[in-house]
Amino acid sequence: MPTIRPIADIKANLLRPAFTSQFEVEIPLNTIPKSALNAAGIILNTTDKMRLNLLCSEATLPGSKLMTTEIDNDRTGVTEYHAHRRMYEQETEFTFYVNADNYIPIRIFECWMDWASGVGVKGSFGKTEDERKDVRSPNYFYRMRYPDDYIADQGLKIIKYERDWTKSEANLSGGTLEYEFIRAFPVAINSMPVTYDASDLLKVSVRFSYIRYVMNKGWHKESTEDALGFWLGAGKKLITGDLEGLLDTIRSGQIPAAVANAVANSFRSLATFVGGEELADNFRGAARWAKKTWEWAQGIGRQ
Repeated sequence: MPTIRPIADIKANLLRPAFTSQFEVEIPLNTIPKSALNAAGIILNTTDKMRLNLLCSEATLPGSKLMTTEIDNDRTGVTEYHAHRRMYEQETEFTFYVNADNYIPIRIFECWMDWASGVGVKGSFGKTEDERKDVRSPNYFYRMRYPDDYIADQGLKIIKYERDWTKSEANLSGGTLEYEFIRAFPVAINSMPVTYDASDLLKVSVRFSYIRYVMNKGWHKESTEDALGFWLGAGKKLITGDLEGLLDTIRSGQIPAAVANAVANSFRSLATFVGGEELADNFRGAARWAKKTWEWAQGIGRQ
């Protein structure tokens, strides 16, 4: 039978969809040695690293699927499928706007791929034999580096948030999704056509290979995994006057410190607002008495 719902339920549950235009990426650059970056003419500072992340105009939240095996003979007339492996997509793609002053996205990812393939001319950036001193030589050859030298075990991330999200996460109904790619490195830089036709923004698309991703579900997961137990534990700390314990319990649910402090301060402020500092002191004293009484009663029960 259909459920009849008021308009208020429709507004509360359907009128706040997630949008595709609020996201952030993090590109791990610690995999590339500073000497390699310098040899490629790249001098990175904090501003350039932040700019690279901000220049990402498009990314794809990854997906996966379960591989199944067909089972025909367990039950008569029934075909079942059981999962035997989880398969992740092999690649993910990021698209970046290219800044006009130093073409940071193109330079960095070209450098990363050069580092993986051992391209270099001097110093520690790949010099192994005399033939490798000139990459333009017809006799030039390359030798790929060991995978651990160019693969980023962690750090490549896509963070999805909404436009009303704030750093303090004061809005308890908010949250973020964070996808982190494990053992990632760039495998392809797509070609970028340039033309005398009407000008357009220059973009570079980079494909990364990875073995799997981890979706960090944010601080909501642990505090809502056992919501009843979590809040009952917090309530017990409040009743017994253990405000520090209340703060620790809230933090244990992976709720940010700003929110945890706000909750604890709210309890203190409520008592002060209702009856002033005296009521707050009385509340704390009564809570301590209740805690001692509870411990005394427990001791009698054990005896």
